[in-house]
Amino acid sequence: MKIQLRETLPASADEVWNAIRSPRLFAEVSSPLLGMYSCEPSGAPERWLGDGPHRIEVRLFKLVKLGTQTIDISFETRGDNTRIMTDAGIPQSGALTAIKTWRHRMAVTPLPSGDTLYRDRLDFTAGILTPIIWLSLWCFWQWRGYKLKSLLRAGRS
Repeated sequence: MKIQLRETLPASADEVWNAIRSPRLFAEVSSPLLGMYSCEPSGAPERWLGDGPHRIEVRLFKLVKLGTQTIDISFETRGDNTRIMTDAGIPQSGALTAIKTWRHRMAVTPLPSGDTLYRDRLDFTAGILTPIIWLSLWCFWQWRGYKLKSLLRAGRS
């Protein structure tokens, strides 16, 4: 199943790229629906670097533990100006393990206007639960997109 978000964001491609590589900003745009907490002894990195899996705990409304998962980031560039960040992490425990496959990609492309074309795509499977999980994740993706655009508009990237 797939979920896609396509937005024109009111910021430069560099600002958007820096924003999506920030674990702190990721947690902020996920809040209050989900809380994301690093399980690593050194805590969350300042920026995703593509240096191996990072384990996090996910909580619904910051209270109910849903389980743990890894975030495993890699980067690529397409053409002259599209940067892509891919998370191939996997659920490890709790209710999150209902999701069997996970591939999350975010692409950033500068526009002639100075704004940025942002695409956020998730491909996942969850067996018989896929339609229910799809609806939950689709709502969450809309929330994250709205919060990201709002933060960038306010200059808080």
